[in-house]
Amino acid sequence: MSSPLMTFHIIIERAGINELKAPNGAAVMIPFGGYTESEHFKGKILPGACDVQTVNAAQIRHMCAKYMFEGIDREGRRCRLFVENNGYFEPTSRPEVFHACPSFLSDSPYLSELLSKPVYRSEGHGTASGVDILIFDVTKESQNEMQEEEKVVLDPYIEELCKREKDEKILEEAKRICGTQKVSQLIFFSNHESNTYVIDEPDERVIAAVLAAVRGTPQMAFMINEKNELAAVSFIAGRIRNIDDMALTVFAEIFRETGGAKYFDRPVNRYARWRINEI
Repeated sequence: MSSPLMTFHIIIERAGINELKAPNGAAVMIPFGGYTESEHFKGKILPGACDVQTVNAAQIRHMCAKYMFEGIDREGRRCRLFVENNGYFEPTSRPEVFHACPSFLSDSPYLSELLSKPVYRSEGHGTASGVDILIFDVTKESQNEMQEEEKVVLDPYIEELCKREKDEKILEEAKRICGTQKVSQLIFFSNHESNTYVIDEPDERVIAAVLAAVRGTPQMAFMINEKNELAAVSFIAGRIRNIDDMALTVFAEIFRETGGAKYFDRPVNRYARWRINEI
């Protein structure tokens, strides 16, 4: 889950609570104060803040909290921020964490731009003095969820390679590769059941695992960067070697014989080349 955009620390003024119970429902008015301290805005709640909760004949509870902060925005301007937070509880339901929909108004150009779109939700978490209201940007949460869904599920053999111990040189080389270029695809010609593994968006852990697996063997691994260029090549003849024209010619011949050229949209030896360390 993403971090909250802001957190409102609500302090309930319990002595000022007023309640009404009727045959067809109930109402309660809860005055409160509080404050917020975030990178976007710091301020205190002005007098007059109130959370009005009503229960209808179907026992559904509606809450509507309206309050105004006075403080300073991220750009250093003195300003006010008005908040209206609406939510519902199902009958007999009083969850530890409740969810609601906030809306905002502000005389701060910065806050007005930030909070003018209906893309926020809130969570209420009870505290000893009242409740903390956490404000979340729904669009960022959706992006995070999409990124989680897009995470590559690795083949069990690659997962096994990731768990094996690796020496420091391999780990340093993988770290350097990841830090130097964004590797968008790793193609691993493995002697494990003669499989070819194509791994999208490999991380440092996967790159280290494959480098360790190919060292000292006749296996090969190609890495392609986000520009669709050959970012790194590992060809093993006792060690991982720097690439050169001769090695690339050998790779091209092997590709033609095995059909591996399908992984590239132009001849291998035309790719921009980036040398890896000898390890």
